[in-house]
Amino acid sequence: MQTYRLDPVPQTRRVVRLVPNDRFAIDPTPIRRLFQTLPQDQAEDLVAHAIDDLAKTLDRMEDALANCCFHDIALHANEAAAVAQAIGLTDLRTVADHLIRCVAAGNTNALLPLMARFSRLLNHAPNDLWTAKGAV
Repeated sequence: MQTYRLDPVPQTRRVVRLVPNDRFAIDPTPIRRLFQTLPQDQAEDLVAHAIDDLAKTLDRMEDALANCCFHDIALHANEAAAVAQAIGLTDLRTVADHLIRCVAAGNTNALLPLMARFSRLLNHAPNDLWTAKGAV
């Protein structure tokens, strides 16, 4: 029987804290089109309603994750992807698509980090959308 010797961990190693560094990309075309075709108050209400819907969808996905209802996560992520696409939140749409694919592949380990990214993107969405709207 062969034995292996494990070398001790060098004392010179440093622990590095990884901080999420997200870039928030959006497609300004849908939001610009919205503000060009609707009166400003209606367009603002529509965008606020969409952001609220996305926040409620995130809550439902978190509940589904807590209850291990992975199929429900995919259903809610599909809803979120459609709303995100409609208002130009392309990164949020991409993360929602990744959630759907993770559920389909049975990769439950990736769900929590993806949900965290979805939440971060959603937190930045209002600012990103108003910035895009201001570029009209």
